[in-house]
Amino acid sequence: MRGWQRVVLALVVVLGLGVVATASPARAAEYRGCDWHYDTPNGEGTLTFYKSYNLKVGPLGECDHVASVAKGTTFYVWCEYWNQYDNMWFYGRIAGTQTMGWAYQDAFGPKIVIGDDNNDGVVNIEYCGF
Repeated sequence: MRGWQRVVLALVVVLGLGVVATASPARAAEYRGCDWHYDTPNGEGTLTFYKSYNLKVGPLGECDHVASVAKGTTFYVWCEYWNQYDNMWFYGRIAGTQTMGWAYQDAFGPKIVIGDDNNDGVVNIEYCGF
């Protein structure tokens, strides 16, 4: 099994079954409120919004909205982040726009399926690395 396939399988298992992984030092999060800025597009993958959603300025539910996104919209994922509540968030860009922001895992449905953004056989979603 390729590395990216293991990542996708792990995401499906963790998110699809509702299993919460133990936080590791790499996932330890400091509280930063909604003051987030991430400008390094290092991911390679897409997600499709499972429902209408309000993209956020930070990876917390209480953060302000950046834009409203319709169900079925493609989201180019740059990275993933586990916040201080151990919730997975994705940072990226709405397809066809230059609008970037954060989306909570539930916005993509009960089973997250990460797509290959340019059909090169590589899907790589990195940790945001704050």
